[in-house]
Amino acid sequence: MTVADNVGEVALLETNIPGLIIQDIKSEDMILRQVIFESKADQIQSEMQIVYRDPKKHEIPENQFTTSVIAPAKKGKKTVFNFSFLTNEYQQAMLSGLYQANSLAEKKELNILNLGTGAGIMPMFLNSHLGEKIKKITTIDINADMLKVAKDHFGFKTEGTNIESIEGDAYDFINNATNKGTYDIIIVDINYTEDDKSISPPWKFLETDFLKKVADLATAESAYLAFNILYYSDQSR
Repeated sequence: MTVADNVGEVALLETNIPGLIIQDIKSEDMILRQVIFESKADQIQSEMQIVYRDPKKHEIPENQFTTSVIAPAKKGKKTVFNFSFLTNEYQQAMLSGLYQANSLAEKKELNILNLGTGAGIMPMFLNSHLGEKIKKITTIDINADMLKVAKDHFGFKTEGTNIESIEGDAYDFINNATNKGTYDIIIVDINYTEDDKSISPPWKFLETDFLKKVADLATAESAYLAFNILYYSDQSR
């Protein structure tokens, strides 16, 4: 997702993490919080909508509350993260096939594997919509700074939830995994590396042997796998 030119107000959030830009923007009728890597300043790494909710009418968990200087106060309402909405079209596309996965709809205890936690948007979204049907979400990211941003600025929470967040290398996790046939849903959404910014995920995640290992972790009877592959150059394509 690229940075748009037609945004209104922009407010930078203070952070002492080098290489990351965290900002709130007002785009048309929406208030959005974004993370941008300075190494690719024209690309939005993660984005979440901020909305108003009446705490007297809605049961709102503490980690969902937030503040923004570009969100004016409204009587009787608070600003919260909208965990149930994906602003990013590629994420919507990644999950669109679930509407045709009828066999998964019948399952009561889903195990989900998410490679590439980022700001925690995907696991929070899945939990928001599938909630009681989820047994566990395992989400992995190698970037400690992004995991801190997820918790400090995007409401990502694992304590007391069915989400296990692992700080580690997703490539090693798959190669070392022995629990074949475990996951009903596997989502691969891994960013480029600083050594090679031409493609996300890095090439090693697209090798045949690695893809087979990912497929082996999926449940045998029915499973949903989704990959986000993004080329940044004609040569990579």
